[in-house]
Amino acid sequence: MHSLFDNRFGILSIFILFGAFNGYLLTLIFLFFRKGYGLANRILALLIFIFALRLTEVCLLVYGQIWQYPYFSGTTFPLLFLLGPLYYLYTRRLLHPDFRVTWRQTWMIIPTILEYINSWDWLTLDPVVKSQYLKSNPIWELPNVPIQVYFILGIGLAHTSTYLYFSYKIIRNHQLVFINTISNNNALNRLNWLKKLTFGACLYTGSYLVVYILLLSFNQYGTIIDRAWLLILSFLIHTIGYIAIKQPEYFAEPLPDSTPTATTTNAKYRKSALSITQAKSYLNQLTTHMEEKKPYLQDDLKAFELASALNIPLHHFSQVLTQEYGSNFFDFINSYRVEETKRLLQNPSKKHLTILALAHEAGFNNKASFNRAFKKFSGLTPSQFIKHSIKI
Repeated sequence: MHSLFDNRFGILSIFILFGAFNGYLLTLIFLFFRKGYGLANRILALLIFIFALRLTEVCLLVYGQIWQYPYFSGTTFPLLFLLGPLYYLYTRRLLHPDFRVTWRQTWMIIPTILEYINSWDWLTLDPVVKSQYLKSNPIWELPNVPIQVYFILGIGLAHTSTYLYFSYKIIRNHQLVFINTISNNNALNRLNWLKKLTFGACLYTGSYLVVYILLLSFNQYGTIIDRAWLLILSFLIHTIGYIAIKQPEYFAEPLPDSTPTATTTNAKYRKSALSITQAKSYLNQLTTHMEEKKPYLQDDLKAFELASALNIPLHHFSQVLTQEYGSNFFDFINSYRVEETKRLLQNPSKKHLTILALAHEAGFNNKASFNRAFKKFSGLTPSQFIKHSIKI
């Protein structure tokens, strides 16, 4: 039974160790070869490097080989207190290009320093003594877990979770800004990727919470849950690497300015001076301009550009979209692009062009976003629309 258990995790161990290798490789890529986000990519490189180091140490620990590398034992746990702050700084830098890391942020490393001080006796223990202890006392065979471990793990969970919460709030607020101020599908896709990355970080933290609960319940480490935790962390690194290869623009192109504006700070327009008559006038102006000038053909059209072209105050422009169209700026522009795509698809002179080429011509700059928008506003996929048009 024991050998069966070992064989079951043989492939998983390779996957996990390969995750650590990929982590070191991604660190080099983001640190030296990615030019887009600059500081943001360097922060991400440091974050992934800590993940890879932690993955390496815990792999050695779980698979009973840490005694061969006594110097490495205990060196990566304090670094976990950097994960939350680093991810928060990465998010801030990504969404605020003017954000700078200054000496004021150095207080964020205090928990890490304190944990290294707390671990100093173990870290400076004679390597031979440490190696013998690690070989004779596998972590999953420890009869009980010291109360100090519960305390430190609890603080670490709360610490990382707090930073992830604030990171998610920043992302969510800027997503609301984006859909009300820009029509760039690529920008919103990159922001959605950041949300998914945040979810992955939360999943990793949640796995730590599971370990914590099991420790509280059984007061003993478990081999299966350790491997499951390693698997989640390894999967997160593999995913980042896959996206970096498949969608390099997510890491190489800056996001548009996402400074909050009146369009999001006063969503209910309680103090708006816009009258019903004026709103109708603005609505007619907007409709005429959209049909005659077709500004939606510009793939990076912004709300303030359209409002300026019509001499409409930006907060009134947003109010007209919300109250008269029941839409945000992003969906409003994409609805026109979908209608334009339909016209192009039914144009005999355009039959030599691909659907994607026509989508680009209509103002879309991303295939996935185009497909989602087309389905949303037409109820059909582009291919289904073509077949339906032929039948008619």
